[in-house]
Amino acid sequence: MKKQYSRTVMPMLVVATALLTPPQAITGSLDSPAAHTDAGSAMYRTEDIYNRLQSGEAGVKRSGAFGESVTPPSEGGRSLNEIMSVAPKVDSTKGAIGSDVASGKTYWSVRTDSQWGLQSGTGIFTPAPVARSGQTTIYAAGDDGVRQKGVGVTAPRFIDNGNGTITDALTGLVWLKNANCFNAVAWSAALTAAQSLNSGECGLNDNSAEGDWRLPQVNELASLVDYGRASPALPLGHPFTSVQSNAYWSSTTLTTSTTSAMVVNFVAGSIDGPGKTVSNLAWPVRTGQ
Repeated sequence: MKKQYSRTVMPMLVVATALLTPPQAITGSLDSPAAHTDAGSAMYRTEDIYNRLQSGEAGVKRSGAFGESVTPPSEGGRSLNEIMSVAPKVDSTKGAIGSDVASGKTYWSVRTDSQWGLQSGTGIFTPAPVARSGQTTIYAAGDDGVRQKGVGVTAPRFIDNGNGTITDALTGLVWLKNANCFNAVAWSAALTAAQSLNSGECGLNDNSAEGDWRLPQVNELASLVDYGRASPALPLGHPFTSVQSNAYWSSTTLTTSTTSAMVVNFVAGSIDGPGKTVSNLAWPVRTGQ
């Protein structure tokens, strides 16, 4: 009579084999870097980790063979709860990112952009340069002609980009080379004309699109003025074309009369605030790239 056991032998062998097969570590070796009697197995203690998080102490790996501290935990070790209590976390109130820190200051902090990890860097302080007025003639002791205060500009100040635009090396602004592309118009029309400008118009070949250009604010427009010259009040050797010795609109409204806007008159560089319905010229600008 045959014995009926052949069908159960194979499953039992498979189970036994599986139990005897050592598990595979999927996160790296769990072995100690060296024998516990070897100094190469030295590690930081939990107290070192706690102190690093709490006060920034560097900590020192133990020397010699491995051995736990014999002092009480409060002195020689720390629980995981204690370590977590001082571990950094995302803090949008006290934490900081680059834009939160004063320019020029080196800082480190916990990120506030929903990403984990310490973030460090140095803010870049870029002062807004005030150019010399251009006046060199002396009219009185201590006047502008004597002191000539302001940022001196390394020549060439204006760079012709060969595409209908001029870059001002002092401010980084890009100006339309043709300073008389538009007829004299009211303020609202000047705003529209500047914002509608694009490559293919006014001698432009810069791949700009509508919305790239705008009417300059009054300080930007006045930054072009050279008070040592007149009609037009622009630096000697400037590369602009068709500059008019006349008033150009800025995008800045006069605070004391909101029906008026500020202009820069390039006869002598004076600034005025005529009514917005008056017709003046427009000189578009865009941010440098």
